[in-house]
Amino acid sequence: MSDNTLADSLLREIRRNIVLVGQYESIGPAGGFGKAAILEDLLTTFKAAMENDLPKLIQCHEALKGNQ
Repeated sequence: MSDNTLADSLLREIRRNIVLVGQYESIGPAGGFGKAAILEDLLTTFKAAMENDLPKLIQCHEALKGNQ
């Protein structure tokens, strides 16, 4: 099984972004904006996955990769 598929990479980015949410949350109120932005990206990703919207999933993948 290849680890280079969009699905594999997307799952890695989802996991990484979930960790980021925790990090922003630990900052307190100052991390609120970052946390909210990442949660919005995650929700958009989940919606695209439920709708089987491949072009949107590719966009979401790029958005998740850009979160720090």
